[in-house]
Amino acid sequence: MNQRDFTMGYFSNRILIFLAFMLFSGYGHANTLVEGIWQGVIVDNGVEQRLVFTIKRNKHYQQIAYLDAPDDGWMRIPASISYDVNNIHIDLPSINASLKGKLVYGGKFIEAEFAWQGDLIPIRLKPVVEAPRAAASIYNSKLPNTVLAEDFNNIVVSHPAKFKAVMNKAKQLPQLNSILIYSGGELVVEEYFNQLDQNTTANIKSVNKSLLSILVGIAIDKKFIANIDEKIAQYLPTHKEFREDKLKNQITIRDLLNMRAGLEFNEMADYRFGSHPIWDSIDWVRAISELQMRGKPGEQYNYGTVQTHLLSAVLTKATSMDTLTFANLYLFHPLNIRGVVWYKSQKGIYMGGSDMFLTPREMMQIGLLYLNKGKYRQQQIVSQQWIERSIIGDFPEDKISENEHYGYLWQGFEVAGYGAYRAAGYGGQYIVNIPELDTSIVTTANPNYLSEGARNSDEVMQLVSSLVNQIANDNSVKQL
Repeated sequence: MNQRDFTMGYFSNRILIFLAFMLFSGYGHANTLVEGIWQGVIVDNGVEQRLVFTIKRNKHYQQIAYLDAPDDGWMRIPASISYDVNNIHIDLPSINASLKGKLVYGGKFIEAEFAWQGDLIPIRLKPVVEAPRAAASIYNSKLPNTVLAEDFNNIVVSHPAKFKAVMNKAKQLPQLNSILIYSGGELVVEEYFNQLDQNTTANIKSVNKSLLSILVGIAIDKKFIANIDEKIAQYLPTHKEFREDKLKNQITIRDLLNMRAGLEFNEMADYRFGSHPIWDSIDWVRAISELQMRGKPGEQYNYGTVQTHLLSAVLTKATSMDTLTFANLYLFHPLNIRGVVWYKSQKGIYMGGSDMFLTPREMMQIGLLYLNKGKYRQQQIVSQQWIERSIIGDFPEDKISENEHYGYLWQGFEVAGYGAYRAAGYGGQYIVNIPELDTSIVTTANPNYLSEGARNSDEVMQLVSSLVNQIANDNSVKQL
């Protein structure tokens, strides 16, 4: 092939690819105007709420769509879209909703009806340049905690310029709400995003599991529980399944801490809103007790909030007080944490493993408690022995990943080449400790970014990794 043939063939192929892209993308056709960001307002029970539909193509040129409801805080609700010329249909199966409409006025608007909870709500959508972030008003705030503030005022706050580049990246993450970094005796970063501040609480999600681990350690220290090899059946006498079923009768507190109870449950299963077999039931412990067994307790790891909720029920019985009262008495109030909100079941058992609301500074108090081996102002809140054991857990060495393992509801892992451990909650809620660097990092984020939820958490953790690299490099320079 000569140079001219090669050149003509190259440009012909480029033109064919371009024309195919134009054809399948809908360019030159009324459908072109469907893609983009479309925003409108509905009136639901007399309250105006923004709905924002994003319609685009992924890296494979497949059309995708999702819904943002910024005034409710629900973002990237997965959707499917179909359309024929000007008629558009968007289906949102996870919330049992849909939108039907058509392009009007030359594609400048979409006139539609939004089907939601049996109602057809009219909405006019118009294109916008950028989707709004979740409204700050959806987050709960606490009154300023002046006593807790004193703890942080005693830490030198520096905000060094060296973090500027990484923090600029942080501002580009729409789900990120806060990031705090304590390192070497200083609070080197304390930043809040989306118009939030130090009094804004976050649903810490599964970070609560790690707090439950602390509460179990305290319960053992205070002799409310003899040891973690006690069977849970003795603490749940009204639930006969744990007494009468031969396998369930073997479940111990240790099994719950290790996520090895043997219960058949898929944490990641998709359920429509309002139809979860456990959390939408009246008696959560009863519903959990009726689950099938997938194997013998203590054998197979299976991550599941159903197990940590049983821990909350066990603590309630063992201490003769609800879990929040116990936490306030022996953990929160001694750390100057006040006014904690924690959701509970209709039966009065606080949700073990999620739905607790803390401020980022309160989360940092927990991180520093562990970094300081269980001590706060010379008071031993939880034993150093428990802290060390909760980070390591009971996994046999041949079953522990080199980079990550699960202890007693704390995750050991490696970040930027350093050994670390973390309390991790869905959507980007983290308490990360790197003992070798005398560093604790806290992040909070909007957990209601539903599409690509795992990636949302990964983005936050990648940011943490960049920050750890920065701290490690700075420490290396100081030692020269």
